[in-house]
Amino acid sequence: KIPDGMKGVFIRTGPNPIAEHGHTKRYHWFDGHGYWHTIRLDSKTQAATYNSGWIKTGRYLFERAVGRDYFNGIGELIGFTGLAKAVVSMPRKPSAAGLDLLTVGQANTAVIMHAGHLYALH
Repeated sequence: KIPDGMKGVFIRTGPNPIAEHGHTKRYHWFDGHGYWHTIRLDSKTQAATYNSGWIKTGRYLFERAVGRDYFNGIGELIGFTGLAKAVVSMPRKPSAAGLDLLTVGQANTAVIMHAGHLYALH
């Protein structure tokens, strides 16, 4: 039973890999794209509703369009090859994809409400 007077929504985001892209790269759980999970509760109707879905960031939409993991992830930063990717490849990929530092994030870390808007952070 949902306690009397309880009405609202719990929202969280977390990292999820795009399964259709396969697992061709080393993966760290911070590397996944943002994915909403919401639970809406209403004590009057005794209803609990769950919804989920991808957060459609510029990075997510770009990788969906090209059909593969394009950006480097934390899981790839191992050894000398990882260092080379961090110095050479990682800084160039956002601009090559038409994104900037504010739009290349995965929105997979936290959710905040600010000035009446809901934001997913990276």
